[in-house]
Amino acid sequence: IDGGPAIDESKSAIEWVVQQKPDFLYCYCSETFIPEYFNFWTEKYGIPVLQFPTAADITVYKPQTQHAEYKCDIGWVGGKWPYKAVMLNQYITPLITKYNCKIYGWADTWKTGKSIKDNDVPKLFASAKICPSVSESHTFHHPVDVPERVFKVPVAGGFTIHTYSPAIKDLFGDVIPTANNQTKWMNIIDHYLNDNEARSILAKQQQQYILNKHTYFDRAVVFARHLNNKELITALE
Repeated sequence: IDGGPAIDESKSAIEWVVQQKPDFLYCYCSETFIPEYFNFWTEKYGIPVLQFPTAADITVYKPQTQHAEYKCDIGWVGGKWPYKAVMLNQYITPLITKYNCKIYGWADTWKTGKSIKDNDVPKLFASAKICPSVSESHTFHHPVDVPERVFKVPVAGGFTIHTYSPAIKDLFGDVIPTANNQTKWMNIIDHYLNDNEARSILAKQQQQYILNKHTYFDRAVVFARHLNNKELITALE
């Protein structure tokens, strides 16, 4: 995709990886899609490929109380550069004039954006009614590059929805509502803004689901089990 991530799959790059004799490789997608996208590493070179999508860092993102200064309909924090703007212009920019939004960013990426301290981001996530998660364009079709936001928002006590991605549907099912077009996106937002009870119930389900199986401790266990490091497995579990 023009302007998208560059993946070096040249012969020399692959040879370099093989020469390192790694115990395994990991990929930013769910296990479901490893055979389709990454199995050649195992079939041709005998190198196992493990799933390692992003997750919740629960040492940083912890349940928060709501803060008056961050209360709003829609909360968003992040940069906006040309490739990201393809999706952000469709799924975030239209929200700015329709809802009470608090938009935070850096540099000149958002004309309406302000800066926010890292330790205040969880407060925003917990205080906004909805903190959307938006992936880059290629994730509409390819189940990779799951953003951390979809994990961060719920564990901080907030509620999120996500642009469509096969990876998100595979990892979360119906726990994270998704939309594959602007009309559905706006309908989901309107529904959960107007139904506080439904939003609260699903937010709690999102949080518990992620805490149960999608923290970085859970990801580390995958590595530890593959290495058969029983001491580390015990410590992590």
